[in-house]
Amino acid sequence: MMTRAAKQTSVGGPDAIRCAGQRSLRGGAALLLALGAVAGADEPPGPPLTARQVQARKALVAVANQFSVIVGRLNVLPEEACSKVDKLIAAFGEHVLSIPDAYKDAHVPYWRCKAFAALGQGRAAEAAEAAGELLRRRPLSLLDVNVALLAAVARGDRAGAFAALTTLEKHDRPGNRRYHAFRRRQLALLGMTVPPFKGKLADGSTFAFTSSAGDPDKTFVFDFWAVRLDPPEKVLDAVRRLYARYQDRRGFAMVGVNRDVAASATKVRAFIDAHELRWPQVLEGKLHECPISHRIFQVDTYPHVVVVGPEGRLRFAGTPDDPAVHYAIRAGLAGEPGVALPPGTTLPVYKPPEIVVEPEPEPSPADAAREAQRLLTRARVMLRLKQTSEARALLKRIVADYPRTEAAPAAARLLQSLGAEFE
Repeated sequence: MMTRAAKQTSVGGPDAIRCAGQRSLRGGAALLLALGAVAGADEPPGPPLTARQVQARKALVAVANQFSVIVGRLNVLPEEACSKVDKLIAAFGEHVLSIPDAYKDAHVPYWRCKAFAALGQGRAAEAAEAAGELLRRRPLSLLDVNVALLAAVARGDRAGAFAALTTLEKHDRPGNRRYHAFRRRQLALLGMTVPPFKGKLADGSTFAFTSSAGDPDKTFVFDFWAVRLDPPEKVLDAVRRLYARYQDRRGFAMVGVNRDVAASATKVRAFIDAHELRWPQVLEGKLHECPISHRIFQVDTYPHVVVVGPEGRLRFAGTPDDPAVHYAIRAGLAGEPGVALPPGTTLPVYKPPEIVVEPEPEPSPADAAREAQRLLTRARVMLRLKQTSEARALLKRIVADYPRTEAAPAAARLLQSLGAEFE
């Protein structure tokens, strides 16, 4: 249950930022003591704070805590609330930054609010800068490392994303470390310049991603799926919500890429209509070594979406319910430039999976005898029914596959009689 103070500053409410900014000086003395608490000392570590500094920090602390909960719960920062935080920072930021450095972590709420507000509105470079300030002060704060990761992904900054993932893999809980290692594999192509490609759409027309420089007016989201994988309704809902959230934004484009065989095209079109997938759908018509899914984007897990910014670089790869996909889209729509890969960066190369056919184990003598006798009985029934060609095929199978069984000589004699009579 939320406390009264938490309800007053909830970022979801219409007066969220105003309430945070109009906090009175109640409890100011307690906050001063908290800021200046030093083991074994009665005096604050620096000059006494002014009433304005205390009020300003309290306002930013309240909002930073609310936004921290949103990010920690893997929810998406609301854009409208983020724009209000910009106003709050403009009103109170100068007073918070004027607090002496002797007051430990006094500036953290300012930089967190700045990082959250910028990230939620697509200003990924600004968010990355603010996250860098946070990590300079608190290098092992996992919340701030996660913010740095989100900002790096939104910019398509492969080096920044991998640096954040390295910290998370070392210091997060063991279960989460495995997830971070999986994210590293998903983001292996982050920052890659996507080459031009074409594909046949479900309506018979052609889709073309025309230039390796991208489309300067569009941010693309590619959704990879297949009917044969039976996409769960939860996944389809996540993709539909993603499309509905940004479909009216200038520069947003979403394209589905289906990986079912060409013979299933009718079934695929029926699935598209039944599940209201209203965006264009490319039909690759193959299962293996698909030109788009495999050779360009190296998709090997489902569900899977990627975001390509207006400069043609890959900004995100992962699941449609990952909050990072929203920040990558917003950064692209805001015209935030992507980060080019450093010279000499080696990207993984697509390798077709090796298909290993395991030889079937040899049946035991008893199993072989039973199977040969079953086939011999079936062949005799077919002979009585005048199904000679089918019987002949079964008899030949017995002689070839089960030569050491008692049924094999009987099958050979029947074949000889059939040969004398019918050939």
